[in-house]
Amino acid sequence: MCMAFANAQAICKEEGGDLLEPDACSFPMFRGLSSLQSGQCRDYFVGAFRTPPALNYVTVRGAALPDNFPFWGAGQPSRVSNSGNLQACVQIDRSVMYLLNDDFCTETAGFICQKFI
Repeated sequence: MCMAFANAQAICKEEGGDLLEPDACSFPMFRGLSSLQSGQCRDYFVGAFRTPPALNYVTVRGAALPDNFPFWGAGQPSRVSNSGNLQACVQIDRSVMYLLNDDFCTETAGFICQKFI
């Protein structure tokens, strides 16, 4: 199921979790799962975003996602603006070898939830 970031996050929260946080341990596994998925969703939201005008990305639990995180795609995060709409949500992007890309939160993508224990 493909949907905007806020809708995907709401579903995860209804299930008692949140979007999967990208970290050095979980990301390689999630990246592998994403590359095996087939269906209507080309990309997958992960649990990281920024709140403009801030430039720094954080995970859903508030940890920094630095620009030098090793799983950003080339030239990412780009923080592009389009008519006042800013790229502020992070997704795994099939077009950049399933690496992280910042995109518009209103774009639709697949998602995977995780529960924190």
